[in-house]
Amino acid sequence: MDTQRLSQTVQPLLDWFRTHARTLPWRADREPYHVWLSEIMLQQTRVEAVRGYYARFLAAAPDVFALAALPEAQLLTRSIFLPLLVTWMKNIEPGFAHVMPGIVNR
Repeated sequence: MDTQRLSQTVQPLLDWFRTHARTLPWRADREPYHVWLSEIMLQQTRVEAVRGYYARFLAAAPDVFALAALPEAQLLTRSIFLPLLVTWMKNIEPGFAHVMPGIVNR
């Protein structure tokens, strides 16, 4: 696709988004951990279902170190979306196991 055609396609989409985009907490926050967490949650369900879970989960685990410190049982009770997160953490590269030893080494 040439540059002019691409611009003609992309610009109307960007204009529409600026006009109609919903205000969502993860859009205002560019902290990589928060973006990553929202992506995991959003893969599992609708945006409206994630809103409340996202805020509550961040209150319990505001950064990756707090997340690593949560026992697996507590982590799983925090959200219905997090079995995917636990699976990811258990399959993390062994070189990173020291970051989340309570979960990765199980």
